[in-house]
Amino acid sequence: CLKYVPLSFYNIARSLTICFNVLFTKLLLGKATSTNAAVCCSVVVAGFFLGSTDDISFDLLGTIFGVLSSVFVSLNSIYVAKVMPFVQNNQWKLSMYNSVNAALIFPLIMFGMGEVETLKTSPAISNSYFWFLMIVTAL
Repeated sequence: CLKYVPLSFYNIARSLTICFNVLFTKLLLGKATSTNAAVCCSVVVAGFFLGSTDDISFDLLGTIFGVLSSVFVSLNSIYVAKVMPFVQNNQWKLSMYNSVNAALIFPLIMFGMGEVETLKTSPAISNSYFWFLMIVTAL
């Protein structure tokens, strides 16, 4: 998204996350939304359309990516709310499952997208400080 639009527009597009949360909460979790929340969402949507009418910074692809970013952030939070009972509402257990899934799936995506060569030629791969920071971050 940021490749195609300025940061200010990205923030405008990300504001739609609130609206998608309300929508997906109703569709996926079956929970009702108050009229006040619906009115507030209409204000956010109006602000999005007002902010996206700038001819100088408008880019259709960037707009689509920004909206999709909001959709996926919202879907992630809804999915987390939906699966929390399966891990006894333990956020640490859910985090562990997410980490294991990422560790297994990420290399497959990396190979599938042809990024192995990029990894091999990266100067960071042989930098001990880089690996120190990676390990500290993972803890």
